[in-house]
Amino acid sequence: MSEFLEAALQYAGRGWRVFPLKPRGKTPILKGGFKLATVAPSQLEAWWGAWPDANVGIATGPASNLIVYDLDGIKGLAYARQLEQQLGPLPPTYAVRTGKGWHLYYELDARHSIPGCSAGDGLDVRCEGGYTVAPPSIHPNGKRYEWLAGLSALADFAP
Repeated sequence: MSEFLEAALQYAGRGWRVFPLKPRGKTPILKGGFKLATVAPSQLEAWWGAWPDANVGIATGPASNLIVYDLDGIKGLAYARQLEQQLGPLPPTYAVRTGKGWHLYYELDARHSIPGCSAGDGLDVRCEGGYTVAPPSIHPNGKRYEWLAGLSALADFAP
């Protein structure tokens, strides 16, 4: 079993809807993209059987009860810290080191709907109608997406 399939099955076990992305890329392999995301092990095994090196995408928003803050490098981190000064600190959460920055994963209350948006200055919010690239995917620049150990807060990130 490929490490990508293993991760996809683990995410599906958490209730996160998963789908394949092009190897070393962020583009969906399937024409329906995140709209076809599933938690069905048989479908995931079929997809990763056909594309064993496919990166792993997770549908965000109510589909997976998940919202992901995508911080692109130092610029995104600085902007997120500026927002924290205005709005208060984000709670510690699980984080991923990406090819260019970090992803912060938060559970979305299923009673609320937050559309995907770009906050600007290197901060994107992945939510309804979107998706995120998840570990152990490989960024187009060759860096691997990796979970950071334990819970993280913005103050923990060093440029």
